[in-house]
Amino acid sequence: MAAGLEVTGFCVVNIKHNKSSSILSCQTAYCSYVLCFGPHTASPQQPELCSLQGTSSPRCLSLFQLSVNPVRITASFQCKPNPARASQHNCCTWSPAHHCSLHPNSPANVGPFLLVFLQSALLLSEKRRIAVSNPYRCSPVKRTDSTQSSMPCGTRKGLPARQKEMICTENPIPPFGGLYGRDGILPARRVLRLSGKGLWEQLRDVPTLLWLGPHLGLDTEQGMELLCLLGAVASMGALLCAPLRDCLLFAVLRVFYLSLYQVGQVFLYFQWDSLLLEAGFLAVLVAPLRLLKWRSTAWRPHDSITFWLVRWLLFRLMFASGVVKLTSRCPTWWGLTALTYHYETQCIPTPVAWYAHQLPVWFQKFSVVATYVIEIAVPLLFFMPVRRLRLFAFYCQVLLQILIILTGNYNFFNALTIVLAFSLLDEEHMGRWMGRGKRKHGSSWPPTLLSFLSTMLELATYASLLYWSIHYFSLEIDWEKKLLESKVAFTYHEFTQWLRAVTLPLVGLGFLSLSWEILSAMYRCACVRGFFWKLWATLQWAIFATATMGMFAISLVPFTYIDYESNGKLWPGIHQMFSAVERFQVVNSYGLFRRMTGVGGRPEVVLEGSYDKQSWTEIEFMYKPGNVSAAPAVVAPHQPRLDWQMWFAALAHHSSSPWFASFVHRLLQGKEDVIRLVQVDEDKYPFSTQPPVYLRAQLYKYWFTHSAESGAGAARWWRRQHVQEFFPTVSLGDPTLDGLLAQHGLKDKLPLRRPVDAFLPWLLSSVRRLSRPFSPHVVLWSLYLVAATACLLRAMARRPRGGAPHTRHKAPKQQRGDQGEKNGQLRRKEGRETEEKGEGRTRGAADGEGPRGTKRRK
Repeated sequence: MAAGLEVTGFCVVNIKHNKSSSILSCQTAYCSYVLCFGPHTASPQQPELCSLQGTSSPRCLSLFQLSVNPVRITASFQCKPNPARASQHNCCTWSPAHHCSLHPNSPANVGPFLLVFLQSALLLSEKRRIAVSNPYRCSPVKRTDSTQSSMPCGTRKGLPARQKEMICTENPIPPFGGLYGRDGILPARRVLRLSGKGLWEQLRDVPTLLWLGPHLGLDTEQGMELLCLLGAVASMGALLCAPLRDCLLFAVLRVFYLSLYQVGQVFLYFQWDSLLLEAGFLAVLVAPLRLLKWRSTAWRPHDSITFWLVRWLLFRLMFASGVVKLTSRCPTWWGLTALTYHYETQCIPTPVAWYAHQLPVWFQKFSVVATYVIEIAVPLLFFMPVRRLRLFAFYCQVLLQILIILTGNYNFFNALTIVLAFSLLDEEHMGRWMGRGKRKHGSSWPPTLLSFLSTMLELATYASLLYWSIHYFSLEIDWEKKLLESKVAFTYHEFTQWLRAVTLPLVGLGFLSLSWEILSAMYRCACVRGFFWKLWATLQWAIFATATMGMFAISLVPFTYIDYESNGKLWPGIHQMFSAVERFQVVNSYGLFRRMTGVGGRPEVVLEGSYDKQSWTEIEFMYKPGNVSAAPAVVAPHQPRLDWQMWFAALAHHSSSPWFASFVHRLLQGKEDVIRLVQVDEDKYPFSTQPPVYLRAQLYKYWFTHSAESGAGAARWWRRQHVQEFFPTVSLGDPTLDGLLAQHGLKDKLPLRRPVDAFLPWLLSSVRRLSRPFSPHVVLWSLYLVAATACLLRAMARRPRGGAPHTRHKAPKQQRGDQGEKNGQLRRKEGRETEEKGEGRTRGAADGEGPRGTKRRK
């Protein structure tokens, strides 16, 4: 390394890679770290060339941020001298011009580096950036103590080796007080600090509508509740009323959710938050514009272009989810034993997960093979020209998501994935589901050449899937033991070589598929009658085709994260465009279940409270495992964010989860909103009458019981074993607790009180009181039940009334008025048949009826 440069004050260093040895040293509030990365001399099977040395020497305060993705890992440091040790000015020593690249697939693999460093660094930043910072660099602007701490931010773009990469969240519902209120665990006001900037500058830095709260007499917590309430009402209206399914309404809903996402901190930075934001942006492009033109039709010549982006999103989601399981080098995925641990170690399992865990090992291994086929091989069929292959891919994806729904509580994610999978269907198949399918005439014989080739391609595809599955996973039936044996028949190096060879061709496949949709839409525009309507349709086609191509180009950056060399070959302008829109979560990278945790048992944090420090009482949560005799909960589509974060906290030291100290502090204070996150029913909370004087947390290992252990008097669901103390015994005013709160900027500060006599604060307070007696999942289930009931009643009302005169004898000659009514029905029927046969050819406009689009006269 070049001669070190002694730097004081604020400074930033970004770590990238070169082929020479490098050393980076930096003192933080916890340790003095020395990071060593060796030269490229080892084989891919021996990647551990990085080391970490730490000594307890808190010479400076620093903000550590780490942005992780399968392509590069960028670390940023902000350091300033510790006021308590101002005499020791040698804050950080490094070469600012030095850059060191870290690629997971390179010989200098950083898996061990991530594991050790993220567990012992100043503050853990797992994947996502803080809401006010850039993931690749830190702003050199001086921050206050409350904004200087870096919070763990969810699970995206890669994880430490001890964490399973998942996605998690549902729309947050009231009350917000327990999480983001002034007396909550992580008050949202910490993120939105008044800095003297104008409104537009604030929106540019942190795009959220919550900046408008002070203008409406609302604080940050009330602003979040207002956005949530408006979003729930608008969503329910769009679900029940077809005219409200408009691109403008979807744009408003996405802005609401993005506003909440920006201040959600650790409780809202998860992969399916990003998936929902990206799907919401696509809904704006796909949905028609009905609110401004009520007579517009649902069909437009360019619809297939924007709808293709939904299929592309589904492909990126599923293909990357399958690939990361192998690129992570997780031994359970490579050994096909991941599902033997998954059911009991996932965040919140369901009762069905207990039964799935009892299945034989050979079946669990075969299920992993099926998962690989559905997530890696089947997504290639999304762009096949054969319709039946796309239907096959659709049902494979739906089957996988239904099985995940049955065995795990993953909120709305699985339902959203199924909705994305509907992009693989066509109107004919949907018509069969709805009872409006067309009657097919007898198939002609001999078949046409195109039909014959289509059938042959379909059969060849099925045969290839079966052959390669048997070949690469050594599937073999053991007739003596009556089981199916399987194992991975390829190496990590072979897989990475294959991945490197197919990544860019997959980009080319997507480009060809999109080009075909664009050309087909252009042809449909040319078939529109009338010069004006044809010009209008062509103009819309040009606009939406350009937007779709731009979205496709930008999405290539996160998609090629699966292979760093392919990502580096992209045009630099694409990287610049992605950086420009990254803060708006337009496109994202994905990868589900990257690693399996809990191989030696599911780690679980159990809180205990006491009044006298002698007798301790466990605090049981509503959803997460605690009581060994309690059945696993079923809470989807709701996702209890605190329970999920308790699962992540158990994977490392409590210092990796700074919010946990604030959580303990609020329980000691007896804050009602925080207690309701633990238990809504006061009778089930042991300290409902008086807050505990002391709190501590113990770490346990949990396992599902076996079917033989579930007899009478036995713990039917779980068994557990104590491991160690997770959080020390603390009380209000304890120096240890106060020090942790001060270190992470979570000390109580008097916020600016807003007047409560205004209309909006009064309305929000009333809604909060009405929803207080109910659990969040009950509220969500009630809303879905109301929507389902309304749709069912509407469908029944549309059914023909009376006793079907078709079976009766011919009536005498009807009156003229009756015949006229019947003729009107016939005209409407003929109009529908004309639309089905012409498929838009006779429509007058791209988004409306033209002058020639009249009914055919009888």
